[in-house]
Amino acid sequence: MKYTYWLRKNGNIACARHSPINNKRPEELVIMAETRKLALQLLASDDISPDLRSALEILMRARLRRTAPFTPLSAEQRMGWLDEVAHIDCRFDLQSSFTAGKSYSVSCNTSPTRQIIPRQNINGSTEDVLITGTELLITIKDNLNRPHCFCHFTPPLDLLIHQSHPLTTLIAHFEIPPAPDITAIFPNRYRKYTEELTAL
Repeated sequence: MKYTYWLRKNGNIACARHSPINNKRPEELVIMAETRKLALQLLASDDISPDLRSALEILMRARLRRTAPFTPLSAEQRMGWLDEVAHIDCRFDLQSSFTAGKSYSVSCNTSPTRQIIPRQNINGSTEDVLITGTELLITIKDNLNRPHCFCHFTPPLDLLIHQSHPLTTLIAHFEIPPAPDITAIFPNRYRKYTEELTAL
């Protein structure tokens, strides 16, 4: 049987037609949310070779083991799982841009951050502190399809957004979807280990 997607001898993915995953390694597909969706689409089809299916299934299970939280997460913590969803529900109106009860397109990416923040030192005087790192940017399209950015620090000036908001506004006005913990992802294994611990 001929497949549209299969594994080459070097371990890379081969495609019979143009595809963004052509010549990528299966490991690459499970890293980012966008390519994980492609991997899930492959697993749901019959047009994938058995060796590629097996490799993707093993990698997806391994990722779940590494990332599954052990306990239910707070809304702040669950924001780290927003890249797994395509839409987010509005709980309360936000200005005239978002309407309670409606669902909006959401996307997540990161951007380098360089901020100078005034902080009070141990002597009571104020000094400027330079903060650098990587910022999580959560973008939601409003009723007029304008992008709003939700982030901790001020977003980069070159970012094309209509308006920026703090992450606290995101939590206050939107329903942050649940992030399944190990009891939901591995119910049988969780029950087995719980029974073994109880028997000790």
